[in-house]
Amino acid sequence: MVEIVIGLGSNLGDPVSQIRGAARFLERAFRHTRLSPLVASEPMYFADQPPFVNAVVIAETDLAPLEVFGVLKTAEHALGRQATFANGPRLIDLDLLIYGCIHYRFDFSDGSNLIVPHPRIAERLFVMQPWLALHPLANLPGRGPVTDLVARLAQARLAEVQDSRV
Repeated sequence: MVEIVIGLGSNLGDPVSQIRGAARFLERAFRHTRLSPLVASEPMYFADQPPFVNAVVIAETDLAPLEVFGVLKTAEHALGRQATFANGPRLIDLDLLIYGCIHYRFDFSDGSNLIVPHPRIAERLFVMQPWLALHPLANLPGRGPVTDLVARLAQARLAEVQDSRV
């Protein structure tokens, strides 16, 4: 078994419901899943879109990284994700951020790739803060303690999203 960290994000439709639905899908696909607190964040890279709701799931699996990626793409499709443009608005986005302690790269024939750890994870407070909430002693392979990375990213924490229906 290997521990994986998956990033979840949504800024279309009902983002809280989308995140919770994705978490339920992941509970069926992996073992010992834990969902972080949800946080609100402003969009990065393309600003002209609604704010995001983000979270992470920590889970365990026997699947290889490419198989985990396949499960995440299946979940996105099942939850209604439609292709838009890079860094654009989305109904649901699931990213494999961490796969144990390994560094992994797979290049697809269409020119895209899967890189683990996710190459931009250390610049994303909306990933690091929820991860830290679930795993206070987490380490980003090759970068160090998540507590240190969060401290470098922001003076203030992101607000947690409250959902009275939970």
